[in-house]
Amino acid sequence: MGTANELEPIYNFMKKKLIERDYIQADETTLKVIDDNGKDSKSKKYMWMYRSGGCKAPIILYDY
Repeated sequence: MGTANELEPIYNFMKKKLIERDYIQADETTLKVIDDNGKDSKSKKYMWMYRSGGCKAPIILYDY
């Protein structure tokens, strides 16, 4: 979690640049998550992937 907090400004900058692009691809995938007790979580969890269109300097972000 500490590393995620340190990298948040970079993620926010990349997200800002991604939104400025003309075309964005997205994917939504459900995940199986295990809780602290080693049992399956009852709630549905999602992972989103965003990618800028085109091949030149693509921006790829994951959001959980």
